[in-house]
Amino acid sequence: MKDDQVNENISNPDMSICLSETESPPQFVTQRPQRLESEDFRDFKEEIRKLLSFYGTSQKSEIVDLKSTLLEIKESNENIQSSISFLTTQNEEFRRQISLLEQNAKEDRQYILSLEEKLEDLQTGSRKTNFELKKCAKKR
Repeated sequence: MKDDQVNENISNPDMSICLSETESPPQFVTQRPQRLESEDFRDFKEEIRKLLSFYGTSQKSEIVDLKSTLLEIKESNENIQSSISFLTTQNEEFRRQISLLEQNAKEDRQYILSLEEKLEDLQTGSRKTNFELKKCAKKR
């Protein structure tokens, strides 16, 4: 029977038991009492302010130093980039010149080969008109 009673309470809750009609709900919003500042707390706040201002000024000077260093690095990078672009154009010009010289050397080799062939043809042609004497004593 207890089980039936528990199940009945779970499925059919009676909220009137918890809150009577004459009671009002509790106030959850309250105002915190303000604390009076002590002398130690004021000293602590002042010390923190001084530390923050000191670190702020030191960081500002470091930032100025970093900016100047950054500008120097930027100028150095620009100089390096201009040097690289100059070297790149110079390299391309050298490649064109080397390619032109290789082409000229190839043409010169072909011309030399054709001249050698002509020379051989002339030598063989001149041998045809020559005759050779065999078994003759040579004059001394």
